Amino acid sequence: MVGILIGAVHSILIKHLKMNNISARWIPHLLTADQKRIRVKTAKSLLKMYPKYDSRSFSNIVNGDETWVHFYEPKRKHKNKIWATKHMKRPCIAKRKLSVKKVMYAIFFTKQGPAIQIAVPKGKSVNSKFYRGAVLKKLKTYFIRRRPATGLSGIRLLHGNASSHNAAIVREFLRQEKVVEIAHPPYSPDLAPSDYFLFPRLKMYLTGRKYKTRKDLGSAIFQCLKGIHRKDYETAFKNWIKRLKLCITHKGEYFEGIRNLGSWFLEINKSFLNIL
Repeated sequence: MVGILIGAVHSILIKHLKMNNISARWIPHLLTADQKRIRVKTAKSLLKMYPKYDSRSFSNIVNGDETWVHFYEPKRKHKNKIWATKHMKRPCIAKRKLSVKKVMYAIFFTKQGPAIQIAVPKGKSVNSKFYRGAVLKKLKTYFIRRRPATGLSGIRLLHGNASSHNAAIVREFLRQEKVVEIAHPPYSPDLAPSDYFLFPRLKMYLTGRKYKTRKDLGSAIFQCLKGIHRKDYETAFKNWIKRLKLCITHKGEYFEGIRNLGSWFLEINKSFLNIL
């Protein structure tokens, strides 16, 4: 259009305007202004409750959610890179079909490590009755074994905004058991330890492995969860505090994938106080 060589255009963009050719950043959801506002408001209220990580105050927090786990997790793209000459063919890998076998698991954990893992029976979905009767009652059994005098009483639960989690019978069960629900803004996997820590870690562990039965898959999941060091579970909750602060400084926008994110973690404690 301007009648100059493409090389000159490239030189102007790179050398003079200091621009870079970058790809779009993947985000979980296109947030509306109201959703961003809710994310910031929730983050601020949570930081008032948990201004910093404290081992004692976090000992009663339980985080969990449901996730699909496939019988075969294909290797990620970066794991299939090879050094090749110009005469070699590019390696190929088949995409996983939508109809491939998979199982939905409900997994909950604390800063000490995994608490429960439950495979949803074939043909069933996680509705409110299943969530209360199978998932939460098993979680109750887990805590009764460890603290017989109190059980679920006093536990603080972070478990997302699925309709099965917010049903009346579920909330009544939690009220009777004296469980406190931790607020979680919608469309916010970046603010849930299960989504930004445990589930990606699990899927990475299963990458490239094939399982023939639900029992074999369940055993592999159990081995993965038990194999994660206790300090890693604790770090996931420490990062939850940092992520709440990042949510505020970025005014509710998703912050993952932003360049120089490490510098945000270094400066976050200085800047977020001015925003509160």
